[in-house]
Amino acid sequence: MIAADVNNISTVIENVKTTLAASYPNAEFTISDAGSKMEAANKSNETLTLMLIAMASIVFVIGGIGIMNVLFVSVKDRTKEIGILKAIGGSRGVILLEFLLEACCISLIGGVIGVLVSFAVNPVLSGFSIRTELSAAGALLALGFSLVTGTVFGFYPAWKASRLVPVEALAAE
Repeated sequence: MIAADVNNISTVIENVKTTLAASYPNAEFTISDAGSKMEAANKSNETLTLMLIAMASIVFVIGGIGIMNVLFVSVKDRTKEIGILKAIGGSRGVILLEFLLEACCISLIGGVIGVLVSFAVNPVLSGFSIRTELSAAGALLALGFSLVTGTVFGFYPAWKASRLVPVEALAAE
């Protein structure tokens, strides 16, 4: 049944119940309106969106910590190289940029691998009747997200590398 006015849904439901009860006195009926189903679907969608945001945040932090650890190891292994760069006149900005670019490259490579894996897994998911929609905009968003992760979490190790004192860096084992 279709109600003429959305604001009178409860009145229409009551009228339908009364008419059905009079016509079929021993029968039981369940009456629902599409609006309540839409509200439930919207609440479910909001919950799924929050879960997706939570998962993206976790991935951001875990991926960022991984990039930060790789960069700290790289800085430690290349301490003498940093000392030589500073001794021959390399500025803090150049060293900072070098390590930031390294972090961005690491994260971009991870992002490209992730996008390629998603394109490879999509046909497998279709075999299980799971519908997914891949898009170029989504792929670019994922790559942008990976670059932001590399930049944010790569900044501190790069900053630490740029602040090394040349004499101490050259003397390090």
